Amino acid sequence: MAHKRYTRYIHALCAALILAGCGGEDGEGGAGPQAPASSVQESADATILPRENCASAAAGIIEAHSEAMGGFSNIGSTCYANSALKFLIHSADAKRLANHLHAFAAASNDGHRHAAQQFVKLIESTYSQAGPMREDLSNFFASLQALPAFSQVNAAGEWRFQIVGRQQDASEFLMKLSESFDLSALYGTAIALKDFNNQFSTSHEYWTVLKISSPDDSLQDIFDSTDAAGWRVSPGAQPRQLTVRIDSARHDASGTHMLGTGNFDFNQAVILHATDAADNSRLTITLEPREVIEFRGADNAGHYRVYAKDGKWSRHDDDQIHTLDQMPAIDNARLINFAIAKIETAS
Repeated sequence: MAHKRYTRYIHALCAALILAGCGGEDGEGGAGPQAPASSVQESADATILPRENCASAAAGIIEAHSEAMGGFSNIGSTCYANSALKFLIHSADAKRLANHLHAFAAASNDGHRHAAQQFVKLIESTYSQAGPMREDLSNFFASLQALPAFSQVNAAGEWRFQIVGRQQDASEFLMKLSESFDLSALYGTAIALKDFNNQFSTSHEYWTVLKISSPDDSLQDIFDSTDAAGWRVSPGAQPRQLTVRIDSARHDASGTHMLGTGNFDFNQAVILHATDAADNSRLTITLEPREVIEFRGADNAGHYRVYAKDGKWSRHDDDQIHTLDQMPAIDNARLINFAIAKIETAS
């Protein structure tokens, strides 16, 4: 069979995992409305992008895959939301996401229409000359809080998912975004590991869970430990991306141990062996890491940040953005998005 090639380098959309309080570099124990301190310890290979350089287009115009996304202020334990939104906007392709939201708004009721419009405004300001303002985030979060997915209350009349001022689970935040804006229609599930342990439980889950078996595992080791027959490529689909959530926990009689992801090299492509669901032919898929969500600290006092690649890697830590000579090894990569560089029939 002739080789199949998909040479466009495209991104995924998704979200992160784990309940975390969001604040400074080492996290914050209590949730409050204060923004975190802006001081961040720098590594030797990092360069801070000046605020005035965080623009790739005039206000209101989105240039996809720009390396100049503006920083998001932490407006009260919102690093989980900031990281998830940055990951989503960058991996989905900002222009494509905005077009989807425009179409969604046109067919929606007032509440969803308003929230979608606020979402588009946030995306546009992310690439504007000034960058996103705290007001853009506040208005967007307020519009979300009024939607059914976010507005449920407990017996005390408090929001079950209070967006600002309370620790939340970033993966749950992205699931609620997906439900609220029909994002499943945008990303699709062209490639999925279909076995008992990794079935998608809902149509809104757009990642596949991969488990670490040893602290020495590399990214390639994890993919090699899966069976090619389990990875199914949908018939006739041209997959855009593959997103995986990393489960690095080991459970035994003495408790839960985090094995970590420090042996992952995000500067190299990995190979995935898969199966074409149409004819059961074997495929070789080349995957390039493009976005990574990192979690630092403990579950009750932690911090999220995001890495994104546009030629070079950059680290987005709330309103701080740093360019990196290369992507560093990190101990707790929670979510990884891969662009599909090439698909070929296996020899």
